[in-house]
Amino acid sequence: MKPSPKRKPETRKMTAKVVKPASEQPAAAKVSRLHKPDDMPLEEWQLLLRRQFGEKQDFRLENVGDDPLFSDYQLTNPASGRTYRLVVRGAGPGDKPRRFSQAAPKQRRHPSGIRC
Repeated sequence: MKPSPKRKPETRKMTAKVVKPASEQPAAAKVSRLHKPDDMPLEEWQLLLRRQFGEKQDFRLENVGDDPLFSDYQLTNPASGRTYRLVVRGAGPGDKPRRFSQAAPKQRRHPSGIRC
């Protein structure tokens, strides 16, 4: 048997993670619109149904408000020609309105002088 040659230490190049477009990513399991899965809460099922439907549509979204993110939008469905009003108030469902221009809440002081 021949002695194995010495191996050079392995070096790896650090590369940025490439995120594939949604069209190339594996599709999530399709959720039935008629029967809620037993192990899924009602709210999560409804959100998945809406997301599933929205991904198939060719909607046009236009910001008609003042804020770049938390704003009023018009959503148009070119197939039907209908336009809908959307309001993004926060990062999750049911969030209260947020504005980046709002001042930070005033800090209180404890009688000892420590900020609360």
